[in-house]
Amino acid sequence: MKKNLFLLAIIGLILASCQDSTEVRSAVGTYSYKASGILQVDTLASTALTEQGALEIVSLKNNDSVLITFNELLGGVYSTRGSIQSNEITLQPFTRNFVHVKVINPVTIAVTGKGHIYDNNIIMELHYSSLDQDSIMLTANDVQLIAKKNKE
Repeated sequence: MKKNLFLLAIIGLILASCQDSTEVRSAVGTYSYKASGILQVDTLASTALTEQGALEIVSLKNNDSVLITFNELLGGVYSTRGSIQSNEITLQPFTRNFVHVKVINPVTIAVTGKGHIYDNNIIMELHYSSLDQDSIMLTANDVQLIAKKNKE
């Protein structure tokens, strides 16, 4: 009997430690997003930047940890990990290929960002910058991404 209670307690602890927070559970899902900002390429004139697509948040079953995937309309796919605490979402820095009319060849950029979650909506502030090894200097600070949760 003691052995069974001990095993039940261990299983309960394991299950409790693998659960996600309330904030993560409410944010999990598929979103439609649009992002816009100002892109600076080398010394050329600044130009408008617009991206749109689908974003998905998946729980990693580790309290506040999530996987965030982006599927850009007519573009690439990329993903990163992040965390959700209270109503704030923070992305781990990641790299992605970037294609734009002002850029002849795809450029690998570093992306950082964070944002807030509001009732089925996410507003993020992203920052793009090309890596040092690229021959072209590309930056886009203050890229605003707005995502609206899709109805299920």
